[in-house]
Amino acid sequence: MTCESCGHQQDEGRFCESCGNELHKVEEQTVSSTETTEGPQEISATKEDESVNTESTSDTNEAVEKVKEFASNYWAYFMHFLKQPTHEGASRSKDYLLAIINIVIATLFISLTTFKMFSSGLGSMGLGVSTSKFVFNIFMFLIISVAVAIALIFVINMFFCNKNLQFTEVISEYGSKFSVIIVLSFVALVLSLMNVYTLTSYLTMFSVLAALFLVPFFIVSTMLKESPQTLDAFYAYLVYFIGFVIIFRIVSSIFAESILAGLFSQLFNFGGFDNPFNW
Repeated sequence: MTCESCGHQQDEGRFCESCGNELHKVEEQTVSSTETTEGPQEISATKEDESVNTESTSDTNEAVEKVKEFASNYWAYFMHFLKQPTHEGASRSKDYLLAIINIVIATLFISLTTFKMFSSGLGSMGLGVSTSKFVFNIFMFLIISVAVAIALIFVINMFFCNKNLQFTEVISEYGSKFSVIIVLSFVALVLSLMNVYTLTSYLTMFSVLAALFLVPFFIVSTMLKESPQTLDAFYAYLVYFIGFVIIFRIVSSIFAESILAGLFSQLFNFGGFDNPFNW
C-alpha cells in the first residue's frame, strides 16, 4: 500500500507509518473488493427470493381466481333454477356439487332459524341451550332426512321407471329445486331475527315439507310421466311415503336423546298446529 501524502509504502495498516495520514485507498479497495465479492451472491439471493415470492403470489392469485369462478358458476346456477325450477337441465350429473351446496345452504338456514325460535321459547322460561350442539343436531337430522329422500327417489327410479338416472343425476334433480327453498328459509331466518315468530314458523314448516315431500313427489311424478313401467304409479308414491315415514321415525328416535323431540314440538306449537311427531 502506498501513502498518497508522502509516498511511503507499507504492507498493512490503516494509517501511514511515516506521516500518519489515513490510508483511504486501502479502505476503498477493501470495500470495493468486498462489494465485488459479495455482490453476485446478494443479487443471486435476491433473485431467488423474488422467484419464490412470485410463485407464491401466482399460486394465491390462481386459487382466488378459481374460487371466484366457482362462486360465479354457483350464482348463475342458483338464479337459473330459482327462475326455472323445472328446467330440463336439472338432471345433469356434472351439477351435483352445486346441487349439494344448494341443499347444505337451505338446511343450514332452516337449522339456524329453528334454533332462534327454540332458544327464544326457552329464554322466556329462563332456560338456555348450546348453540353449536343444537344447530349441529338439527343440521345432521335434516341432512339425513334429505339423504333418505334422495335414496328413495333413486329406488323408485330403478324399479318404477325406464329412465335409469344415475345417483348423481338424482342429486342434481333434487338439489336444483332447493333454490326456492333457500329463499323461503332465508326469509324465515331474517324474520326470526326480527322476532316475528308466527310467520317464521310457517315459512320454516313450508320449507321442511317442500324439501322432504313436495320436491320428491314432484320428481317422482315427472319420472313416472316420462318413462313409466307396467307397475302402477300409485305404488311408487306409496313406496316413497311409507319408506320415508318409517326411516324418518327411526332417525327421529336416534336424535330424540339430544334436542330434536322438543325441537319439532316447539316448531309446530309456534304455528298453532298439533305436533305430528308426538309418537
